[in-house]
Amino acid sequence: MDQTSLRSEPSHTPGVESADESNPGKDMTEARADSQNGSPLDIIGNPAGHDEEFQRLSEDIRHQRWGEALDRCRRLLNSGTATTEIYATCGNVLQHLGQYPAALDAFRSALVLGGETPALHDAAGLCCLRLRDFEGAASHFRTALDLQGQQAPLLLLHLGMALLEAGRAEEAEPVLRRAAQNAPEMAPAHFHLGLCAEARHQASEALAHYGDAVRRDPRHAASLSQAGYLLIGMGRLDEAMAVYRQVLDILPDDAQALIRIGQILTAQGMLQEAAAPLRRVLARNAGHADAWAALGQVQIGLGDLETAARSYACALRAQPGHLTTRLARIALAERQGRDDEVREQAHALLPAFPMHPELLVLLGRLARSREEREDALNHLEAALQAGRERLGRDNESILRFAAGTLHDKLGQANEAFRHFKAANAYQRSIKPYRREQAAGYFTRIRERFSADAVAKIPQSKQLDERPIFLVGMPRSGTSLAEQILASHPDVFGAGELRSLDDLLHPSPGAGASDPGYPNDVPRLDTEALDRLAKAYLDTLPEGAQNARRVTDKMPHNFQYAGLIGKLFPRARIVHCSRDPRDIGLSCYFQYFAEGNSFSYDLEDFAHYYRQYRQLMEHWKQVGVEVFELRYERLVADPEPTVRALLEHCGLDWNAACLKFHENRRVVNTASYKQVREPFHVRSVGRWKSYESFLTPLTEGLGEWIDKEPETQPGNQS
Repeated sequence: MDQTSLRSEPSHTPGVESADESNPGKDMTEARADSQNGSPLDIIGNPAGHDEEFQRLSEDIRHQRWGEALDRCRRLLNSGTATTEIYATCGNVLQHLGQYPAALDAFRSALVLGGETPALHDAAGLCCLRLRDFEGAASHFRTALDLQGQQAPLLLLHLGMALLEAGRAEEAEPVLRRAAQNAPEMAPAHFHLGLCAEARHQASEALAHYGDAVRRDPRHAASLSQAGYLLIGMGRLDEAMAVYRQVLDILPDDAQALIRIGQILTAQGMLQEAAAPLRRVLARNAGHADAWAALGQVQIGLGDLETAARSYACALRAQPGHLTTRLARIALAERQGRDDEVREQAHALLPAFPMHPELLVLLGRLARSREEREDALNHLEAALQAGRERLGRDNESILRFAAGTLHDKLGQANEAFRHFKAANAYQRSIKPYRREQAAGYFTRIRERFSADAVAKIPQSKQLDERPIFLVGMPRSGTSLAEQILASHPDVFGAGELRSLDDLLHPSPGAGASDPGYPNDVPRLDTEALDRLAKAYLDTLPEGAQNARRVTDKMPHNFQYAGLIGKLFPRARIVHCSRDPRDIGLSCYFQYFAEGNSFSYDLEDFAHYYRQYRQLMEHWKQVGVEVFELRYERLVADPEPTVRALLEHCGLDWNAACLKFHENRRVVNTASYKQVREPFHVRSVGRWKSYESFLTPLTEGLGEWIDKEPETQPGNQS
């Protein structure tokens, strides 16, 4: 799933209430409720000594009889003898009932009648916040500080909130820092400092502030939600998931947290699990457009396009202008190859949303002619020139990937690489690749799967012949291989399944009894292997149940090749390989929603590639059976290569596999455009156009450039 559909950066200050359905933050005035203390009568003082009706009003308020209290307020305010105390108390009742214009009138009447107190100005300012009169709110809070003293932490917090809502984060930040210094345990001050850091596009600093807020108040849901939003933008989806689950511990029916959990699971390929939290939202609110839109994404991933279309229709009935759904419908049509229809719809949206990142990226993908590409590039460049203050750094990076792609298609290598370099530099800063950690992990795999160890590990009793594991580096041809196989009538293409990852690397606290990978693998017995194999098969999509073969094209499953043979003795492993310079360039040019942190730096890529290649050589040496599918040979001489592939997979020849581009199945990976085209050799040797930029890559790859496997079809190791 594209990350822009998982997390669209709001065009306003994060955390501020807005009509933009993509904004995941809490309403700032909800957050201030955490810091408001005292009863409604505390605002002006003890009401004793007033007439009987006022005393009854006081009793109604104390017993939360708000309907009766409102009736008494109306009678008192219409009596012609209303006092400062009456106006102030009635303002509180009206504020509690959400009647903010009337409450503000009452508070200001109390002020006119001589009630110049910090509390009254604070109450009036909070009403102004609710009414989005941020300048009026700031004025009231400043007056309250003048009356009470400039160090009152609660008033400083409220003034900082007003300034932040008004888009004046630079002014808000020192005010909020004073609030936090004067009341260190006040969680909302740290929360709003996090919002200030977000306004400066300092995600790590913002996360630290949200962490400070949660340490002071473990139930501060607003901080947890905003932290989850940031973690999604940083590609740290597992951490975001944990944070949103904390939100649900506090607010079990929080719709935004449930939707985000569903979207994260969708992005991770856990589609069956993703539907549950979304349906939970819809069970409580059948008109929740965001939930319908997210459910549509799940159904597309499951290949149920008709049901997805109905979900999108429900979203648009609930909210006819719901932009997320409109873009999702366009993206679905694009993936179905209806480019002309999509192009018209996307251009129709552009005048209203000229800065929307997802729309601009979509227009770039749709551009075919030179003129269309130049036009799409002009829109992208205009958005980039508007600056980070409008876009945010996440979206700036995404747009630079799109701009680089268009320059590449226009043959403008220098401009393309300039954009890709800037985009990758930011992604690397938030998703660093840990070379020592990666090298240690691959070393442990080779040690645990020595030739002696492999001989001693038993096989499971699972004789299911369905699984075909397509492994290799990202951008090595796994999507093409799956599309070819899925065009065979006996094969179900399941896409990139996370099942092995989830089973072999159980998350902390998941209650998994199976050992982690690779440390305890040599101690696995037949019973444990059977349990793991059955658990994997249970996760296969519904459409896979009656198929003869099922493809799992998670490229990184290459790290499990030695164990796959033990789990599924009759499974097939197909290793998709390609010139590492073409893979490295393609990865560097690709924006990944999750993982693949090695792709954001050419030296990092070379380091990871060496680890991967050493492991593939190791599997060969210890006798793991792997079929080598070389991309260059496949596209240059398709039929004999495809015949050999089908034979390895135990499948009869079927000519439909050569017409894979006519298969209308929806592909949910970055290669979905490529698998709509017949075999071609345009991508072979693509690296040569950028050779002058690739010295870190070629030097890092070293001897591995010349150690590629033979490219004869059917080469088996």
